[in-house]
Amino acid sequence: FSLICALLVALSLVPMLASRLLTSPEERAGRRPAWMEGIVGAADRFFTGLDTGYRNLLRRVLRHRLLTVAAAAALLGVSLLLLPLIGTEFLPPQRQGGGAGDRRDGDRDPPRPGGPPDPAHGSHRLPGGPRSGLVGGERGGLGMAGRDLGSVAADVLERLARIPRPVDYDLAVAGSFEEQQEAGRELIVSLLLALALVYMVLACQYESLRDPLVVMLSVPVAAVGVLITLFLTRTTLNIQSYIGCIMLGGIVVNNAILLVDQAGQLKAGGMPVRDAVAEAGRRRLRPILMTTLTTIIALLPLARAVVGGLAGSTLITLVLIPAVYSLFYPERSREPRPVGRPSPASMS
Repeated sequence: FSLICALLVALSLVPMLASRLLTSPEERAGRRPAWMEGIVGAADRFFTGLDTGYRNLLRRVLRHRLLTVAAAAALLGVSLLLLPLIGTEFLPPQRQGGGAGDRRDGDRDPPRPGGPPDPAHGSHRLPGGPRSGLVGGERGGLGMAGRDLGSVAADVLERLARIPRPVDYDLAVAGSFEEQQEAGRELIVSLLLALALVYMVLACQYESLRDPLVVMLSVPVAAVGVLITLFLTRTTLNIQSYIGCIMLGGIVVNNAILLVDQAGQLKAGGMPVRDAVAEAGRRRLRPILMTTLTTIIALLPLARAVVGGLAGSTLITLVLIPAVYSLFYPERSREPRPVGRPSPASMS
């Protein structure tokens, strides 16, 4: 609902205020002091050089399109190797009052004397005094301090597998770990459904199946930024991270939409595909940087996964999407017209 309200404001109030408040560069130049003119001039020179440099980079990228796609795929594959090194939890660690420090979800209080043993703990109490945890015939605790719920549950399941059990009986880890597994499966289905809906909306808007496919290629590369950010910040993959990944499915496509839409307009105007892609990148670089930076700054205190995924996807999208677009729309050699046959322009 908030996005719908923002869209209505952007389509109605913002144009009205822009027509009232914005002035031409010539009018603003005479009102600014000299020191501000110097800052504005330096900023204009910086962004002009940035646009030109990015266009030249795109021209080099378009000469090595397959290499660019292979490099992006290799970067995605390498980042996926970090997935086993990232912990998993149902909920992120929460600060408890009373000087208890950080407490992870799944860290439960020890069982009461005489109560049933908890398989998520490495030790439990029985009547008559404390006793070391015996899991699978081995003595010793699991060492839960400072560990995530997923790694502890994996150790528990590994040791439970060694315990002989009667026929039709099984041992399982329940509680927060079971809720984490169920929630993870549901969120993965939600992510796939969200991506399918995004593709269908883009296909309706573009009236094409190729352009939305090019745009959707910006979604997988967001995993590079997500995994690297979670690994470097020692953040676990939890419910908040999953929800952030679902949000990324609708955010990261915005940059690719700007590039593909502008390139399509230039190509429809008669510009060659490679020149259209390079010029589209030059024209849309500033809007892409503005929208990305504002989103990153707004989400920086809340969602590390979203910030990392958006930053990584933006950097890769700026070179990957132009290369893929030119592969989907290869240059076609113009067939020479027969001598004496009028051109379509002369006939019109």
